[in-house]
Amino acid sequence: MSAAPGDAGDAAAPRTWRRALLTTACALAGFALTAAGAACLVPWPAELGLRAKWEHWERHHDEYDAVIFGSSFSQYGLDPVALDAALGSSPFAERTFNFAVPGMNAYEMDHLLRRALACKPAGLRRVLVETVSWGVPTGSWVEGDFHARAIRWHSPRETLSVLDALRRADGLGLAWLADASVHLRLMAQRLLNHAQGPAVLAALAGRDDPFTYLQPGDLATRQGFRPLLEADSDEIAQRRAHFLSDGWRDYRRRLPEIDRENRLTADVVQPNEPAAVAQRDLLLATGAQVTWYVPPADAGAASFHALGERGVLPALLAYNSPSRYPELYRVEARFDRGHLNAGGAALWSALLAQDLARPGTH
Repeated sequence: MSAAPGDAGDAAAPRTWRRALLTTACALAGFALTAAGAACLVPWPAELGLRAKWEHWERHHDEYDAVIFGSSFSQYGLDPVALDAALGSSPFAERTFNFAVPGMNAYEMDHLLRRALACKPAGLRRVLVETVSWGVPTGSWVEGDFHARAIRWHSPRETLSVLDALRRADGLGLAWLADASVHLRLMAQRLLNHAQGPAVLAALAGRDDPFTYLQPGDLATRQGFRPLLEADSDEIAQRRAHFLSDGWRDYRRRLPEIDRENRLTADVVQPNEPAAVAQRDLLLATGAQVTWYVPPADAGAASFHALGERGVLPALLAYNSPSRYPELYRVEARFDRGHLNAGGAALWSALLAQDLARPGTH
């Protein structure tokens, strides 16, 4: 009995759809593999020394047995050469690399330290981690001067972490959708290597310069440290001039408030404590001695003091206390109200060395 005229077409239809789906899946897989391969060629953003530090770490990570992660407070405040010299007379002498980068938020720092530790530095014995708020980065941090860096750190892991922080802050309403769309777009730009062709070609041809901020000597000789300088920019020079002329008065009036703010630890939480805990567990799993510290900034940090009291961040060192560390808060030790100058950095590095050499911190 012969088949009806429509039977052959009906049988071919599923095969056609399967072939189309298979072709589409293969095309998408090929695109994903190509994008992943191209991502390996995309250089790290050069802003404020990030790329220079990364490329130095890639080549020299086995030469260091201690590393500092943090923001501008640590970049300009912790001198690893001074720190190592102060530890030189103790059994805990080490060679430290300052991997702090100005403008770091917690998610960018998390991405950076995970990549840095993935290099598996052979002699790593200590990791020093500045406490940075896990709040959601504002638009100025992801769309302004730090846009290229924001694209870089928006890996799927960090993007999901930011979305979780948004959910905790806003719930799952329209506000969440509006803010989430920004971070999802940044992740898509990262995964698709959006507009990265010129940067890749320049890097391959050796025509770009990673030393737009830090210089080779800041890495090889100063081990990643460089003090804040008035010559950095007009904005920095103006900030310094304002601090010296009149800003120091407001700064001094502000100091007693910092210790009071630190004591307000009841009912305070980090916006994304699970992310902080996940980072802590990752760091402790390295087997290195991990030390968390609050920098001597001009603001209280009650949420981190609370994490220290609860043991979430064990053996937390808190330097944002004018009553306990008055030498770090003298006007003569400051570049501006938030940052230390070179002399202040030497003081803080010596204090940190004393704390690291104390019994019970190893």
